[in-house]
Amino acid sequence: MQAAEEIEAMKRARSHMYRRCSRREMQPFEQLLECYGYTRLTARLHPLCREESQGSSLGYFLARHRVAARHTPYVAGVHVAILRRGRSRHILPTLGLISLAHRYGLQPQHYVVVKQDAAIHFIYGRDVAEASIVRMQRGEGRCKGLPLVVLDEFWEPIGYGTPARRADELLIRNVLDAGWYLRSGV
Repeated sequence: MQAAEEIEAMKRARSHMYRRCSRREMQPFEQLLECYGYTRLTARLHPLCREESQGSSLGYFLARHRVAARHTPYVAGVHVAILRRGRSRHILPTLGLISLAHRYGLQPQHYVVVKQDAAIHFIYGRDVAEASIVRMQRGEGRCKGLPLVVLDEFWEPIGYGTPARRADELLIRNVLDAGWYLRSGV
């Protein structure tokens, strides 16, 4: 019985190990960085991936350029994206990506700037009305399905939103915001 428990513990530990991202995982990740204008992050940081039991890969950036070949890190870097598998492979950016980009002084190319009062409501999980949009720039082509980076008037990233229409009014729907961490209890 003890051997079975040890094998199960080894399987759980192996599922949390980081590895180099495969070429297939890196393609949507590189596309995501290109759409947001964050391609310089790959020159500064090292991407790693981790397999999840639900059939998705988690993308991380490691703060240093090299990982010793004989050591596989258990916890490393900042969580920047989730690659969902299945019929439609799509990538979901996380708050770690915009946080890193802001830290390195990179401005997004696929974004919406909202008024300060709308930014506060957005952080509390609310959508943004058209009257509160200061400026918006959308990427073309492959960037079309990605959420916009939502910025306050000071150009600080506060989350992600998708444009939608409701009663002939443009609306930025809240996908993920900085207040989510507090509301979720993570």
